[in-house]
Amino acid sequence: MNEIILAGCTPAPLANYLTALGVLRLLAEQDAGFSCKGLWRDGTFVLQSPQFTGQIDHDRNLLGQFFLDKYQPSALVTPWNSRGGFLEGDDDGEESSRAGAQMVKLFTSDATTERFMNLSNALRAIASIESVGALNSSRSKLKQLKTNEKAKGKKSLTDGEKEEITQQERLVKETKSSLLQELRNHLPDEVLDWFDTCLALTKDSNDPQLIKSVPAPLLGAGGLDGSMDFGVNYLKRINDIFDPQIGAPRAEATR
Repeated sequence: MNEIILAGCTPAPLANYLTALGVLRLLAEQDAGFSCKGLWRDGTFVLQSPQFTGQIDHDRNLLGQFFLDKYQPSALVTPWNSRGGFLEGDDDGEESSRAGAQMVKLFTSDATTERFMNLSNALRAIASIESVGALNSSRSKLKQLKTNEKAKGKKSLTDGEKEEITQQERLVKETKSSLLQELRNHLPDEVLDWFDTCLALTKDSNDPQLIKSVPAPLLGAGGLDGSMDFGVNYLKRINDIFDPQIGAPRAEATR
């Protein structure tokens, strides 16, 4: 088989290494015609395929055409995070303007093209999970209570108000536990792989009746690095490159 050297795919930094694995996985899963193999040589990733001719320009264009015209984005989404697009903490009937919610709306639109249907179906499946709406509502109620606490001052709260906050915090924790288990039980397989990469589920040591998540260090706090949600950032970058309604790459992507 002829080969193409991916000069940007090196063992370090880690992002370059993961890029090499991602290219190999996507080609192997989504285009059997490539029948590709990968190997490391002199600190650089080498991709082999019978489709390659040995002509560098041709082979690079062939690889580029796959990603521009055939590649179907994986469903890397983070519905367990507060800014992942599903748990905005607002329940007043108004549409959220936050990036996560806007990306979920964009990729679940009826106008979404077939090319992005796996992603769209995964997002729709998540939205249909009962605990998603329940957690969003309980978080919204807690947010209102906390706003009242901040305005009045904690020492000025009545015993009843303090108890209401305690009970609502407990409800949020219980609902989050249910959501994590439901996601683990019902997510589509392609999303489940991502879930298991981000999180492991275990019993809460302080309350064995509840489930809590333990994040994998590789992906920050469960697909979250500070205020940047990896799932939302991923959807934004997909939207930068492709038009979700027609499936074609945007003009900037071909430059």
